[in-house]
Amino acid sequence: DLRHLLLIGAYRDNEVDTTHPLVRKLNAIRQARAAVQDIVLTPLGRDDLGKLLVDSLHCQRERAAPLAGLIHEKTTGNPFFAIQFISTLADDRLLTFDHSARRWVWDLLRIRAKGFTNNVAELMVEKLKRLPPETQKLLQQFACMGNSAEFEMLRIGYDGSVDVMHGHLREPVRSGLVFRAHNSYEFVHDRVQEAAYSLIPKELRAEAHLRIGMLLAQHMPAEKREEAI
Repeated sequence: DLRHLLLIGAYRDNEVDTTHPLVRKLNAIRQARAAVQDIVLTPLGRDDLGKLLVDSLHCQRERAAPLAGLIHEKTTGNPFFAIQFISTLADDRLLTFDHSARRWVWDLLRIRAKGFTNNVAELMVEKLKRLPPETQKLLQQFACMGNSAEFEMLRIGYDGSVDVMHGHLREPVRSGLVFRAHNSYEFVHDRVQEAAYSLIPKELRAEAHLRIGMLLAQHMPAEKREEAI
């Protein structure tokens, strides 16, 4: 009876093989003669990044091209990392608004001299290290729990109140590193989770996992424990 429905899904094809439930479901949908269209998303090219900068900085494409080339070189065109790299330039005041000239300005030589890494994981780590210590500590605990965690679950291993916890996570949400839903937080990209996890010294990681596991077991009703495990 439902005639007008559009479903849009996203997945990484390198993580899904022919036996994966998603592939089997898509094949079943095709066999039912429903319209299925695959759209392959590739990394952004230099021209794409140039258009992004033209729209964001309100400048001419010729002026944006060299900066677009540098961003492509550092991020290989990954949209998430490109946007994070641009925001890092702004944070470091390597990309600023000149009020007298009424335009955005940057210096490629200064940006290159800064020595930004081509390793996106390291870029994320540096981004997280700029956050307040309490926020970093909370994100480390969050990373141990997985890609997402409900407020109450995250609150279990945190000493402060729920309101204080939300306050500490406000900046990573604003920066586009963490997404806040109505009752949970989620890392927007697995590399952000990896970066947060890497901030925990290796010799302390087992202890961190044990502490969180003990707290979860302590606060979880017995009838829900088996499912949670």
